Amino acid sequence: MYILLGFIASIILLATFWSRFFQRGPLEWLMGKATGLARRIDTTVLRRQERTATSATLR
Repeated sequence: MYILLGFIASIILLATFWSRFFQRGPLEWLMGKATGLARRIDTTVLRRQERTATSATLR
């Protein structure tokens, strides 16, 4: 029982300190990085498709 209470207390302390120094949690940060990367890849592919479509109509 003491181990469980110690674990809960340490998690509460860690969460409190984390929120003082960081705006988001580690999982939110990872998801933001992953979606940012996907957004850049998607934007690059769309631009390439637009250029190809524009050059095809100009021919």
